[in-house]
Amino acid sequence: MEKFFALLIGLLMLPSCSSDFDVTAPWQEITVVYGLLNQNDTQHYLKINKAFLSDNNALEVATIADSLYHGGTEDTPVSAVLEEYRGTLENDEGDIIGLSLNNTIPLTRINAADVGIEKEEGTFASDPYYLYTTDYALKSYDPEGNSETDYMYKLVINTALGNEVHAETPIVSDFEITFPSANNPLNFLANTYRLRWDPAIHAAIYDIDMYIRFEEERMIDGALVTELVNLKWDLISNIVGNEYLQNGRLECEMSTEAFFLYLAQQLTPSTDNVNKRTFVDLSFVIHAASESFKIFNEVSQSQFGIASNQAATNTYTNVENGLGLLASRYAKTLENIRLNVASIDELACGEITGHLKFEPASSDPCN
Repeated sequence: MEKFFALLIGLLMLPSCSSDFDVTAPWQEITVVYGLLNQNDTQHYLKINKAFLSDNNALEVATIADSLYHGGTEDTPVSAVLEEYRGTLENDEGDIIGLSLNNTIPLTRINAADVGIEKEEGTFASDPYYLYTTDYALKSYDPEGNSETDYMYKLVINTALGNEVHAETPIVSDFEITFPSANNPLNFLANTYRLRWDPAIHAAIYDIDMYIRFEEERMIDGALVTELVNLKWDLISNIVGNEYLQNGRLECEMSTEAFFLYLAQQLTPSTDNVNKRTFVDLSFVIHAASESFKIFNEVSQSQFGIASNQAATNTYTNVENGLGLLASRYAKTLENIRLNVASIDELACGEITGHLKFEPASSDPCN
């Protein structure tokens, strides 16, 4: 999970205690759900736990697993299923009509450590760390297909106390990045370059990462060693889709100077025992997420502007009879993007990055 998913990941890692309840009110069962569904995942994981209040020290209670999960550590916690509904995509806004139940997918509770998922150490109990999972192949609208068939997924939870909790989400579809391409090297001597891609059905917000690959040659214990470096740059965050539409496609314009400045900030000068660096290529990853995540993200970001003496009253949940978020995402990767000869020469000889020992693409361009 990347960048604008970081906040959700943090919530997935932590069971919940609540500060939003009236402590004088009778106790009630509160289910908390977080999950991001992705049709490309071979295994899907959802976090289902319960909020708690206690007359005792909350930090102490948080270390007790029985306080965090429905059914505690018993074998019969809650019933949780994903219901798959099939319908017809009606318009570009992603409305689905004529939904009917197509399949019911049971979710299995597991201790995440048993499948190699370790919860970070912290306030809340980390052993056991329960997640609900399925390997069912989720479906979404196929933009390349001839059918208008689309799918909606509904999470249905029934607790031991008889409460039904549910949330639903469409699945963000596959999409195409239309520019740049591996056949057209980018010119970073121009002031800007552009990324263009087709909108993903059911996506409302996007992030873009750039990966910069180059080789470093250095001496290690008397031997000449070449290592491949893949440097990740969080290029741009929280792109609201409808604000970037140009002729039916999404388009982002970015500064080429920022590319050189980023490398100059991230890489050490020639004093780090590097003999030379050789540029290889660029990759772009565009992350798309659904409308419910967009709203969740906007509300969560707004909390950073609240003063410490103010109550954080803005909350967002799309979970009925509970709290949390069920949303969907998709990531598209564009690989093997080259720079033209003049751009590589600028990397090797330019004022911003000329000290980083990149090899030029042409003969003797720095003189």
